[in-house]
Amino acid sequence: AAIAAGDRETGVSLMVMDEGIDTGAVISTARAPIAAEDTAETLGQRLAALGAAQLVRDMPRWAAGALPPQTQGDDEATLTRPLTKADGWIDWSRRAGDLERHVRAMWPWPRAWTTVDDTLLQVHQAAVVDAAAAPGNVIPDRRRLLVGTGDGVLELLEVEPAGRRAMSATAYLNGRRAPLERLGASGDPGPLPPLVVKAPRQGAGERQD
Repeated sequence: AAIAAGDRETGVSLMVMDEGIDTGAVISTARAPIAAEDTAETLGQRLAALGAAQLVRDMPRWAAGALPPQTQGDDEATLTRPLTKADGWIDWSRRAGDLERHVRAMWPWPRAWTTVDDTLLQVHQAAVVDAAAAPGNVIPDRRRLLVGTGDGVLELLEVEPAGRRAMSATAYLNGRRAPLERLGASGDPGPLPPLVVKAPRQGAGERQD
């Protein structure tokens, strides 16, 4: 969610467990920058290492009474729902920059995806290109897979067609018999609930502060 939102940093909190989920008082926090190339996988690995070091450093201090827990502020708490396969859908009406972050945020699951002639096409890597085309329309190019968005163009660098292995976009284009004209003409899962919403003051759910 942090990558998809374009946040520059995220972090880890140690907290005291209570009857809720992620609602306990906070023992300590640690910040981590989000790199321009981060995926949910690479960022998650760094956060895991950060949290482990934080646990070793701060738990003895908490046990000794040197780190009194601080109550979380309900007014700023948010809830992040679990991802579903539908969350990976690429809405070509969005800005190219938003979609580039979307591809990274959805890796390694549920993975960003669109459709080609009613078949699934996963997008593993992408980059923003300074050009223009109608959303979902493919700019004719034998070597590059350039797709129009609501603002700008997204170049698909690595893709995985249904039933095949991951490959470069160039290899994918070379393997097609017919020219590729449009992506995402079918398969739209429809409106999805927001990924992050304001958390209720009490109740279960994943919470981030």
